[in-house]
Amino acid sequence: MSLSSRSTLFVLAAALTAALLPAGCNKEKPQSPPTTSAPVGSPARTVTAAEKSAAEEVVVRAETAVENGNYENARNLFSQAATLDPTNVRARIGALMPVVSKEDAAKARKLFEEGSTFYGQQKLLEAFRAFYAACRLDPNFRRAAEAASDSANLVRRFEVVRTLQDELAERFPGEAKPLSKAALAAYQQADWEACLDYCRRLDPLLSIAPELESNPEFWKMRGVVAKKRELIPEAKQCFERCTRLQPKN
Repeated sequence: MSLSSRSTLFVLAAALTAALLPAGCNKEKPQSPPTTSAPVGSPARTVTAAEKSAAEEVVVRAETAVENGNYENARNLFSQAATLDPTNVRARIGALMPVVSKEDAAKARKLFEEGSTFYGQQKLLEAFRAFYAACRLDPNFRRAAEAASDSANLVRRFEVVRTLQDELAERFPGEAKPLSKAALAAYQQADWEACLDYCRRLDPLLSIAPELESNPEFWKMRGVVAKKRELIPEAKQCFERCTRLQPKN
């Protein structure tokens, strides 16, 4: 077969193939645009202002239910609010609140009452222990948690004060008495500057000298000296303290 005959056959075969194929099969398919996934954490829908307002109202009702110890109802309300507004963080956290039995909730409230009694009696360490035990039984009991935190802070403050008083008593044993005598001597001699200096040196020792701190004459003397030195605010405070300590006739 000659070269021209072979070329003719190739042309005929190509024409026959094109005629037998369905229309459009030999065309390239258009590429579909790349798909992009929604950013992680983006809301599935747009929350309307009315839904946000309604969800907030439900959250307030749920928090009231928590305060009253009605946890099952509170959890349901939080879930309802989270459905209305998935962006409401308080609702989403509240829907995950721990499950507490009615028995434990009742015990926690009893402990809270005991802690409140101790607190009123200035028994701060006992109050803290009761409040803390209530929190352990009922993690949803917010008032117990707040009371435990407050009483713990007060316990730490009183421990610091007690430690300071012990240190002062150890460092200055019996020093308050001679200082007060020196202050009185300077007062009798109208040496106002020396008297004021002695009184101020007494200030850190008053916590270990209750007989001096509760003596109205001491504060009267300090008031007179401060007035002589034209320290009017200090004089006023001393006179007010003297008046409070002065026994009524």
